[in-house]
Amino acid sequence: MTAAIEAHHLFFSYGHQAVLRDISVVIEQGEFWGIVGPNGAGKTTLLLTMTGYLRPQHGVVLVEGQPVVRMSRREAASRVAFVAQKAEVAFPFTALEVVLMGRHPYSGLAALDSAGDVETALHALEQLGCPDIATKRFNELSGGEQQLVLLARALAQEAPVFVLDEPTSFLDLRRQWMALQVFADLRARGATIVATFHDLNIAARWCSKLLLLHDGLVEAAGPPADVLTPTRLESLYGIPLAVDLRSDGIIRVDYP
Repeated sequence: MTAAIEAHHLFFSYGHQAVLRDISVVIEQGEFWGIVGPNGAGKTTLLLTMTGYLRPQHGVVLVEGQPVVRMSRREAASRVAFVAQKAEVAFPFTALEVVLMGRHPYSGLAALDSAGDVETALHALEQLGCPDIATKRFNELSGGEQQLVLLARALAQEAPVFVLDEPTSFLDLRRQWMALQVFADLRARGATIVATFHDLNIAARWCSKLLLLHDGLVEAAGPPADVLTPTRLESLYGIPLAVDLRSDGIIRVDYP
């Protein structure tokens, strides 16, 4: 079976500043990978290379076996739904209109208001528990509501792979759980999820595998219990941290 995403020996620099240094990872179909690490570790840059928004100076990213940088924007969008940390919407679109943008790879601009597309977009908002904001202007929504709209746009895209940069940003505890449960359900039906997290407990709770980055290098990769060790985390974050494996198999990271 072809892997969902393969990154081989990625190097990326902004000017003379190296951000990714020989990053390699293979993400199989149906996995939920969390990318974690301190600020400045290269998490967002790695996601941007995985989606083709950035072209690495060296190395290659394959999406379903094809080099992502050779794909047209529409082809890439039909394979990967990407949610950035923050999105600027310049025009006074409603939340529903922003979600409908996720249908571009299939419909084109002329068909955005088709009944099928509108149904798909409304269902995405309903999955995230916010159908009531459909007619509100995106720029008038709270930060959490805007985040839900961007996640709903990704759901409406109906791609087999979801790449999410801090998907729980601005969300309260209830909305975090609802959103992550939606993506966990998608994974159970065969979708592949790759997401960055600052919160190690959220990453350990929802992800099947973690990629721990530090200074543009892979420090560890694998199941959360193998990656999140006290010695490794103290070395990376510079403070002592306790790691507790609960009886239900869930890992908790906290101050000692």
